[in-house]
Amino acid sequence: MQSYNECIKKLVDLGRKNNNLITFKQINNILPNSPIFLEKIDEIITEIVEEGIELIDETQKRVTKKKVSVKKT
Repeated sequence: MQSYNECIKKLVDLGRKNNNLITFKQINNILPNSPIFLEKIDEIITEIVEEGIELIDETQKRVTKKKVSVKKT
């Protein structure tokens, strides 16, 4: 099983690769299904946010990906 610090590092690294964004789904995919991690979810989220990573839901991520730039003529 991964250690607490390893999980935090993976989550922060993933967030940085995604323009400082991470989703709840991504967090669930990385965290082990363990009571220890479930009890510390608030601490985990706090640490991620303190590292400059914004926590968003899947809907926000989909909207962000669909944004396009429009040039004025």
